[in-house]
Amino acid sequence: MFLRNYWYVAATDAEVGRKPLPRTILGEPVVFFRTEAGAPVAMEDRCAHRHLPLSMGKLVGDELQCHYHGLRFGTDGRCTRIPGQEQIPRGAKVKTYPVAERYHWIWIWMGDPALADPAAITDFHWLDDPNHWGAKASYLHVEANWQLVVDNLLDLTHLAFVHDTTIGNLADQAATAAGYNIANYHNRFYVLPGLSCGWAGLAYVGYPYQAWSNAYNVLWVYGHELGHNFDLWHAGSLNCSPQVIGGGCSVNEYGDRFDIMGNNSNTNEQMHFNAMQKAALNWIPASSVVTHSSGTATYTLSPLESGGQATYAVKIPVPSDANRTYWIEYRQPIGVDSGIASSNGAQIRVAAPFQFPCTNCGGDDTEILDMTLGTPGNFGDAALLLNQTYTDATYGVSVTVTGVTTGPAGTLTLSVSAPGGGTARSRRSRGAR
Repeated sequence: MFLRNYWYVAATDAEVGRKPLPRTILGEPVVFFRTEAGAPVAMEDRCAHRHLPLSMGKLVGDELQCHYHGLRFGTDGRCTRIPGQEQIPRGAKVKTYPVAERYHWIWIWMGDPALADPAAITDFHWLDDPNHWGAKASYLHVEANWQLVVDNLLDLTHLAFVHDTTIGNLADQAATAAGYNIANYHNRFYVLPGLSCGWAGLAYVGYPYQAWSNAYNVLWVYGHELGHNFDLWHAGSLNCSPQVIGGGCSVNEYGDRFDIMGNNSNTNEQMHFNAMQKAALNWIPASSVVTHSSGTATYTLSPLESGGQATYAVKIPVPSDANRTYWIEYRQPIGVDSGIASSNGAQIRVAAPFQFPCTNCGGDDTEILDMTLGTPGNFGDAALLLNQTYTDATYGVSVTVTGVTTGPAGTLTLSVSAPGGGTARSRRSRGAR
C-alpha cells in the first residue's frame, strides 16, 4: 500500500526530454516526456488499444504516438488520431498525472489530481542556489526493494561495521600509524575523497560524535557537522508573510543566513551559532541571557561576537503558550561574522518547541523571524531596526529598538514589554572584570 497523495521525485530534469522515458512509480507504469515548449508531461505508459508501452513509441509534435498501431495521445491523455478511421471513441484515452519541475527534479503526484499543490513539495532550495550551496548530480541504481534502501539511508549506526574498510576505519588506522592515539579524541571528522551522493556533510547529532565531509574542505561543512556532534539541530527561518508570525506559515529548515547551522556556504558567511544555541552549549554564561517574564524593561545587549560581555540575549517565554519563546540578540561584522553586510538591529528568533515546526525535515533549534515584511522571504534583512517596534498582538509582547551603536564595542538597546508586572529596572551590558 502506497501513500498516494504526496509528491514523489520521478526523475532528474536532465533525464526527461523529447525521447519518452519509462518509469515505474508506486507500482504503476508511467512515461515522461517534454513538450516542444519544454514542459514536462507524465502519462500512463500503456496504450488504450493493445496496452503496448507508449514509451516504445515516439513524439509527433506534442503527441505521443504508439509504436504498435500509430494511435496518438495528447498531453491531456486523450486520443487524437487513429489511423484508418475518423471517429475516435470517447473512452480512447490514458491516465495523466500532475507533474512539477523543481530543484532539478521532476516531481509527480500519483493521487487525487485535485489535491496536487506544488507548494507542498518538500523544500530543497539549496539545489537551486549555486551561489550559496554546492550540489552534485548523480544516479545510483540499486537492485533491491525500495524499503530496504530507505532503511539503509536512515541507519547511520551501520557505517563503522558494514563499511569498516572504507568509511572511517582506514582513516583511524592511518591516524594510529602516524602516532595518534585516537582514543584521546572525543570527536572524529572524516574527510572523504568524494562520493556519488547528494550530501556535502553528514554527522551524528551527539554520540558517537562522528562526522563526514564529502570532499568539502571548507568551514561551512566542518562547522555545521560539528554543530550536530555538539547536539545542535538546524537553524531555520519562519515565513508568515504578510505578518511576522501567525496565520499560514512555511518553514525553511536551513533558512537562517546568520547561523552556520543554517544556509551558509558562501565565502565569509560561516557565521556564529546563535545565542540560544550558544547558551545550550554553555559557550556564553547563563547570566548573559536575561529572561523577561512580565512588565516593561530596558536591556542593552553587546554583539554576540564580542567576548567577555555581560548581556548577549533576551529570552521571552510566553506563559500561555509553551510553543512560543522569543530569543533576541545583536550581531556585528566581527571575526567569523565579518560577512554580515548589515545587521544593525535586533535579530529575533523563536526556539523549539515551535508553534510552526518544520515538517518532513531533520529539525531545527530556532527559526529566525522576518522583521522587514517589505521584502518577504528575504531573511538577509530580517533584523528589527532602530525606532522600529515588533508587536505580538496575540500574547501582548512588544519589542522596540531604542538605540544602536555599531562596531566591536557597540550596543543594542531594547524596550521589552510583556503582560503583567510593572516597569522593571534597566540592565546594561558591560565588560567582564
